[in-house]
Amino acid sequence: MRTGIYIDFDNVASNGLGSMVFPALRKHYEGCGRVTQLHAYLSYDEGAESSNEKFAAWRRGCRARMEQAGFTLHLKTPKSYQGPDGEVTTKANVDVDLTVDVLLHSERLDRVVLMSGDGDFLRLVQALQDKGIWVDVAAYQGVSGELARACNQLTNPLLIPGVHYSPEYSFKRVFRVTGFNMREMVMSIEYLQTAPTTLSPDDPAWVREEIKASREMYESRRFTPGRILGWTGADGLSAYHDIA
Repeated sequence: MRTGIYIDFDNVASNGLGSMVFPALRKHYEGCGRVTQLHAYLSYDEGAESSNEKFAAWRRGCRARMEQAGFTLHLKTPKSYQGPDGEVTTKANVDVDLTVDVLLHSERLDRVVLMSGDGDFLRLVQALQDKGIWVDVAAYQGVSGELARACNQLTNPLLIPGVHYSPEYSFKRVFRVTGFNMREMVMSIEYLQTAPTTLSPDDPAWVREEIKASREMYESRRFTPGRILGWTGADGLSAYHDIA
């Protein structure tokens, strides 16, 4: 399966996914085929970076990590527009660039991974599906409801092994809570053990199990369904750290 990965970086960064481990992302999608296209689209505001060294260092680091993972970077300089009311808006819209490139590459792809929750990509998703291309939207939060419903699969990148970056902890597992039985003190979780080799939501790479919980875990109110946590492999409540 020939796969192309296209990152709307400013969208995913504004929704908490800027500091991810990009080689792990690539490895995940290589599980069931070849990744033949790797592209990232992002703004480059020289003025903003020159006036804020901390911000500039973070952006440089993100660009370097994407390039090291094999992504071609498409940088766009923000432009300012003055509206009828005199208000000035500055933006660097990469939507058109990303859309055009995806459509140009589509004849040589079987699957497109779109890393963005922007609803403006709805028509792109529909156009790709009309061509028989599988579309996987990989986004964490701020995802358009229409986009989520239209795509073939919605993936939370935080659940991809190794993608979450933490300067403080090394996680043995990142999982999502799917249920908590207070009476039996059992927590239901799901996580990816490895890269899926099929497109099925029931691929063996997905592990769904029940683990013994404690009253301390219940009373912390941190293990509610939908929450994503990292586990260091140690015992006790302190071994679990909130991710989302």
